[in-house]
Amino acid sequence: MGGNYCPRLVVTCSSKPVLGRPGTFSAPPLVRVDVGEHRRSVGITLVNNEGLVFAARRVDDKFGTWQMPQGGIDGGGHENPMSAAVRELKEETGISSARIVAILDDWLDYDFPTDIKSGMTGSWLRYRGQTQKWCLMYFYGDESEIDLEKFGEQEFSEWKWMPLEELPLEVVDFKRQVYKKVAERFGPIIKRRRGQEQLSWWGGK
Repeated sequence: MGGNYCPRLVVTCSSKPVLGRPGTFSAPPLVRVDVGEHRRSVGITLVNNEGLVFAARRVDDKFGTWQMPQGGIDGGGHENPMSAAVRELKEETGISSARIVAILDDWLDYDFPTDIKSGMTGSWLRYRGQTQKWCLMYFYGDESEIDLEKFGEQEFSEWKWMPLEELPLEVVDFKRQVYKKVAERFGPIIKRRRGQEQLSWWGGK
């Protein structure tokens, strides 16, 4: 995962993320679930010191939508989702100065619409959608670190910081319900920390 990975969360088996004291981390065993035709992947809610969330526009976007970073879990779905989140964030944005502060215990699913599915090729043809493990990550670096072209094939054309509650209205339609659930779960954590001016409690190298 790299030297910057230092989670600060006690994960429980409930559907709500629970923050722990700095330096503590406990998680139940990661059990492979039967996901059927849904590809296992991760979603990343990256929050900065102002309590805003990283959003980006895909290079193939035709509708002016915005989304958070996401990506597949390697090893046929057996890669640790937390490792996948750290890796995908770095590959898509160039960011390594970030740490996981919360993770949803449950998986959130969406299906591909017919027009998207019809354009897929190769191994993507077997999937009807994606099932995602969502992580809340805190960005403690400098914005100069953000480089959408740093690692191979470029995923995004542009980026900006947004309030998390606005993203369900900005994302493509078929991901909207997932984004609403993510905002419901992570929004109160961000709001509470921002109101108490404690976002920096998450940070530091």
